[in-house]
Amino acid sequence: MLTRDDTQPSLSGRIGREAPDGSVSAARSRFPSPPAWTNLPNVTVLPVHGGAPRSRWARLLGVLWSSLLVSTVLLAGVPARAMAAPRPDSGRVVSMDERIELDERGVARVRAELVFDAGQTPLDGPVIQMPRRIRVADDDGPQRYRMIGTSDVNVTSSSGANTELRMDRTLDKRIYSIGSRTARVTGVQRYTITMTVSGLLTPGNELDTFSWPIILDGGPAWDRLTAVVIAPAASRDDGCSSSGTATCQTFASGTVTRFSARDVAAGDTLTIQTHYPQDSFQDVDESYTTVKTLADRFPLDGPDLIGAVVILVVGFGAVLAYVVLVSRDHRWASPVPGTIPPPPGTRVVRGVARHVPQRSSPPDARPAEVGMLIDARPEFSHITATMLDLAVRGFLTIHREEDHAWTFRRTTKEAGSLEMYERTVLKKMFPKVKGRIVTVTSTQQICNTKGGFLTTMEGIERRMSELGWFRVAPNKARTRCRAVGTIVGLSGLLSVVPLAGLFGLGLWSVAITMIGLLILAIIPFMPSRTPVGSAVREQAQGFRSFLADLDPDSVDWVESGNIFGRYLPWTVTFGVSKAWIDRFQELTDEGRYRPKFIWYEGLSASPRRDQGELEALNHLVSDFSFALALAARYASTGLAEDGSTP
Repeated sequence: MLTRDDTQPSLSGRIGREAPDGSVSAARSRFPSPPAWTNLPNVTVLPVHGGAPRSRWARLLGVLWSSLLVSTVLLAGVPARAMAAPRPDSGRVVSMDERIELDERGVARVRAELVFDAGQTPLDGPVIQMPRRIRVADDDGPQRYRMIGTSDVNVTSSSGANTELRMDRTLDKRIYSIGSRTARVTGVQRYTITMTVSGLLTPGNELDTFSWPIILDGGPAWDRLTAVVIAPAASRDDGCSSSGTATCQTFASGTVTRFSARDVAAGDTLTIQTHYPQDSFQDVDESYTTVKTLADRFPLDGPDLIGAVVILVVGFGAVLAYVVLVSRDHRWASPVPGTIPPPPGTRVVRGVARHVPQRSSPPDARPAEVGMLIDARPEFSHITATMLDLAVRGFLTIHREEDHAWTFRRTTKEAGSLEMYERTVLKKMFPKVKGRIVTVTSTQQICNTKGGFLTTMEGIERRMSELGWFRVAPNKARTRCRAVGTIVGLSGLLSVVPLAGLFGLGLWSVAITMIGLLILAIIPFMPSRTPVGSAVREQAQGFRSFLADLDPDSVDWVESGNIFGRYLPWTVTFGVSKAWIDRFQELTDEGRYRPKFIWYEGLSASPRRDQGELEALNHLVSDFSFALALAARYASTGLAEDGSTP
């Protein structure tokens, strides 16, 4: 049996038997009515291109293109052709005389005498194209194809032409190439071709029909063609049709029907057809295959559409109900937002409450903790705020250098009272090297911090669990939602083959996949705060409003003291540090505010001291955050250096 990739010349001019579709065909007695055919079996003769085989790159591109079509093949059920049929460069068919004998089972034994004129240009030889399947024109339902079997193909040449035979297959055809690429022919050559073909006869309720397209479109010009069909019964009706202007005549005498045609133009088709009384043939071998198109797999009606709508409605409703009833923040319905503890008897509701401006930060809370509470994830700005908060509280000092670099010095203040993530910040900035603690560092060295500040971010997340501000840890809530959405989405994609391929319910798979995508889309809404967390958040939002809209005339500078430095870490957390710094730089320039703090040393010994000493802190915030980002990038790529050496 010749397989798909048997494209090399065979050892002889004979090819063994091949099943029509690789499966066992079933013998059936009769069909209720004779089906109509939209594509008919065909035999045509074409000269083969001369030239070298396809290059390695061409084959590689073909493989890549086939790979890209895999998903479309699964859905549409229409595989791409393995190769295009060879096209003629020149030459013509001088004459073709066919003798077709039908046995009692409708199997055709064909003998064809072919006279082929290759002209003066050397050609490999002619090409015979036989159908692999024929589409049945059913009124409804998926497309059905009648499978055609071809076997015992043999070629000889009385003119001495090479008769090596090669076969290629496309989706609808078998292509037999006669001749050798190394022994091309010119002039007139004579060939005798024999073969056995099954599946061309279709039994019906009234007539048994045999159809044979002698010439396929795209072929060369034909000067003369004759065909003789011999059957076990006399034909009742016959016909010959052409797509062009060729003349075609039919002569019937008993069990013999003769056809003749002349001057068939290049590209025209020619089909012969005979009809026989019912039951003229017995046990006709009929094999059919069903090919579902994209429209068959997604019919957009009936159970497919209704089921998809039900899945979408139920899925969207379940996701929406979860977001509204489960993932929303829990808060106390207190008349004053942010009251901790609430008045006795205050009930717990869901949703976000309004906030009112307040002049102080949430009690017993640090900037990074409140930032994590608001953003539901640790950010570099939270670590920057922690660094500034540690400086304000006396654990380190910040120095602005002449070259606009930033230097950090560790003070002698003990860090035992700090939270774990705060101690981690100090350890990352001032690591222990060779038994001693580094006391001076810079933004450049922070860029090369070994491992980045990942442990600091993890420490902030653990602090949230200790404080009980979230019902479920934000990272865990997002991970659960992501896992559920991924499972549902992949289930929808994986169900395409069984649902669409077997049951024609492709829209169900689409609906399931959409539900999975919707679940992934609500990941940002997953972290849900507890009543305590919501109250602290309301306090923080009110404090942010105060910092963002600070009115200098409403501030009692005597009581407020060093309000700038004390609240600077909070402005970094809330993302309003630039406006805060610029406002106090203006007040300093106007002489209304004189900053006094020991944690920040500007250019005190420089003539540039008055040129934006506070405003330079904007660069500190951006430079430190940028250094944190670089450290994280280096840590993730394994490029981080041991930046502990001062």
